[in-house]
Amino acid sequence: LGVLTRIYAAELRERKTIIIIAHRLSTIKASEQIIVLESGKVVEQGSHEQLLSNKGAYHKLWKEQFEYSN
Repeated sequence: LGVLTRIYAAELRERKTIIIIAHRLSTIKASEQIIVLESGKVVEQGSHEQLLSNKGAYHKLWKEQFEYSN
């Protein structure tokens, strides 16, 4: 998402429920609730911090994206 879209989304987030489908996890890092799907099924949900500490699917995706971007 562009900078302006992120600012707008941050303002809306305080008043509404927003569903964002993202491949770049940095886009959803600040979300209150992240739902991780695999093959159309929910495999994890929680905040960014919770999901990283669970060391599950989200952690694996985050690590892969972080390593790829460096």
